[in-house]
Amino acid sequence: MNHVKCMKYLNQEAEEMNSKRSEKRVLVTGGAGFVGMNICSGLLERGADTVLFDIKPPEEKYTGEMKGGHGKLTVYCGDILDTELLKRIIKEEEITDIIHAAAITPGAEMEAESGEMVIKVNCLGTASALKAYIDQKVPGRFLMLGSISAYGKTAFQKEPLIEGESMADPVSLYEISKFTAERIFLRYKELFHIAGCAVRIGDVFGPWEHYSGVRSHMSLPYQTTAMARKGKKACLSRNGRGEWIYGPELAEAVIRLLEAEELHYDVYPVSSGKRWTMSEWCAMLQKRFPQFSFCIAEEKETVNLKINQDSDNAPMALERLQEDTGYRPQYGLKEAFEDYMEWIARHHGYVV
Repeated sequence: MNHVKCMKYLNQEAEEMNSKRSEKRVLVTGGAGFVGMNICSGLLERGADTVLFDIKPPEEKYTGEMKGGHGKLTVYCGDILDTELLKRIIKEEEITDIIHAAAITPGAEMEAESGEMVIKVNCLGTASALKAYIDQKVPGRFLMLGSISAYGKTAFQKEPLIEGESMADPVSLYEISKFTAERIFLRYKELFHIAGCAVRIGDVFGPWEHYSGVRSHMSLPYQTTAMARKGKKACLSRNGRGEWIYGPELAEAVIRLLEAEELHYDVYPVSSGKRWTMSEWCAMLQKRFPQFSFCIAEEKETVNLKINQDSDNAPMALERLQEDTGYRPQYGLKEAFEDYMEWIARHHGYVV
């Protein structure tokens, strides 16, 4: 992967108004991605100075919106494999904590074409961020954002996934690389006494989801919403059911782990804990957009939505997260739908 020259965007006005640095200075790798932008927005709203690091910056109109928070936003562009660049940023920005979200989420085609890059970014990128954290003696936590995909085929069982009991069985390069990255983090954590944890994220959707070039396709709620806005018919391969977590609520859970007084576990599963089906989501879209329709494909019908798995993910046990952070999911189907529709209305052209 070619290294990209670092670029920096400063909120000069905020810097002049607040010469004193906030208590937390958080570096978010992969900060221009869907999950990363939700986390950066949540941190800024809390007043944490936030350093967004990614291979490509978000559009300036969106970073401008994020700068409306109480914290100061700084954006750097660079390669997650460039450890020296990460170390310079940590030193210059006086980073107190790192949330590592940089990753590639490939489909089968991208696996075949760019498998080496997927492994480098997801595994070696994690090692790079950890080395920068260790070498610069970052005083706070390192949160490694993982995925339910690390469970592999086990994620498709009917029983709830319980960390420490449900055996991981990764198959695809994404599953293998996310499981490996998690294990790399846990080994470094043990060797260097790192404060922090791995966060296993379930199905997620919501604000800031976009075509970034490192995801094979968007979430089903995004895809169906885009079709509804165009008045098209969505034909699903099956009536998928899952514990979809809304982006801002995922950010809340991650930030709670960053701020928790004490972490008693190495790995924390995160989901909404509230299961609903795609037909329920589409029925709500149909009421909002009357020209939209949907169906579950029969034998001769053509499926026009992209999905990378044939089975639903199992429920995730949230007791660890609730015990250490007090996290209680607030966004069920209706709450997430209404908030998402309001967000889309304020961001014309974002969901396409």
